[in-house]
Amino acid sequence: MALKKKLQEMVTVIKDIKEENNFLKEQNNKLKYEVTILDKHLNVLEQKAIENFVEIDGVPEVNNEDSVKTVEFIAESSVGMKKIMAEVQTYQSEKSMMDSVRKLKLAGKSVNTNWSDDKIYMNDSLTQFNRNLFFKAKIFARDVGY
Repeated sequence: MALKKKLQEMVTVIKDIKEENNFLKEQNNKLKYEVTILDKHLNVLEQKAIENFVEIDGVPEVNNEDSVKTVEFIAESSVGMKKIMAEVQTYQSEKSMMDSVRKLKLAGKSVNTNWSDDKIYMNDSLTQFNRNLFFKAKIFARDVGY
């Protein structure tokens, strides 16, 4: 009789553990969903915070350089490598500056005669998530021949 009672207790304990496990799985799935929603919301907020930032790529690194003057010179002239992140006053001025840089196909020597003739690029600043998404989209487009 004692063995039957012990076995019955073990079955009850296992049943309780299964119920708790199912509850925890359900709770975990809900929390994962909430984290996903919060991650998306955070990405939107981060992207909004850097909305008026541009990344300038292709400008040679120069010792003791005044990067503010370099950015201003590139903006005014519309003319190892590191990216420069610059904030512009308005979204419209950012788009105008980027259009000018793209039309002129800027190269280093057109900005400063001491620089190499490598191309200078200007792009929207993106959050890490959006940068990865953009990279994957470019790869996908290339793979499908778009």
